[in-house]
Amino acid sequence: MKKSMFLLIIICALTTKRTKAQQYQPMPSADAVWCGDRGFIYSALQGYEYHTYTYQQFIIGDTIVNNVPYHKLYESGLFNWFTIPIGPGGSSGSSYYYKQYKGCFRELNKKIWFMESNISAEVLLYDFNLNVGDALPFTHVNSPAMLKITSIDSVLVGAVFHKKYNISTIDTLQWPTNFEYASIIEGVSSTHGLTWTLEPYFENHGALFSFKLNGMVLYPDTVTSCEITGIENFENTNKGVYIFPNPASKHITVKLNNARDLNSKILIYDLLGNTVFEKQATMQVESIDVSTLVKGIYLVRFGNETEKLVIN
Repeated sequence: MKKSMFLLIIICALTTKRTKAQQYQPMPSADAVWCGDRGFIYSALQGYEYHTYTYQQFIIGDTIVNNVPYHKLYESGLFNWFTIPIGPGGSSGSSYYYKQYKGCFRELNKKIWFMESNISAEVLLYDFNLNVGDALPFTHVNSPAMLKITSIDSVLVGAVFHKKYNISTIDTLQWPTNFEYASIIEGVSSTHGLTWTLEPYFENHGALFSFKLNGMVLYPDTVTSCEITGIENFENTNKGVYIFPNPASKHITVKLNNARDLNSKILIYDLLGNTVFEKQATMQVESIDVSTLVKGIYLVRFGNETEKLVIN
């Protein structure tokens, strides 16, 4: 009798644990930080370059678009680049960037919707209604749609189980069958990062280092640091000028932190030193049309400060 009762207790405990693991965990709406990196080959007039970003993405406040509330997403980090192939005559560089607006997101019925900066239409980011064997729909991180769910399990995020959807590519001509190389996790993001592609790749990469909520790192464990050298104090930086978005394609916003810098010139140079844009700053937030600039790397000069700008 005692043995039967003991087994019953164990079965109940396991059942309770499994039930908790299946409880849906929503995305955070505030006080969240995603730390990671991403890299990709960039084609410029000067040739091919490899760009990497080591970053923190974080939520700061909310916004309303078309009467729909969203959570605003920003990013700070370190941008590095070098020419390909590496060798004589090659070049490289790096620069920090702070509080660049990445876009905004919202959640509805276990679906995460994302509206990228400078784009007025939202696109699906994640769908957590999927089952094993389902193909991932076309999303911001799955374009073109060539992925499927091959297994589902759970992972501890802090002290709470979150459902984890393991992903494989449908393209079995280039990749092994059921080759699970990435996952999406309820209430966290993907193992490639919150907004970075889930597609398998050779020369590109992306990785989520850690996820922090309410000041505590919860994933992949509670020990890993979410700080990145040089950007952990981004909110207290003394930089005099911010440029966002960066990279950009149509418009950039130049924010001047000090009102006494007004009436100074904002200058944009190409890498040959030619002035391609010049404007007298009359407001602390200036919008600049860069849609006529060819793709490549530029230098934005304001006063004694110079920032790198990438046009893509």
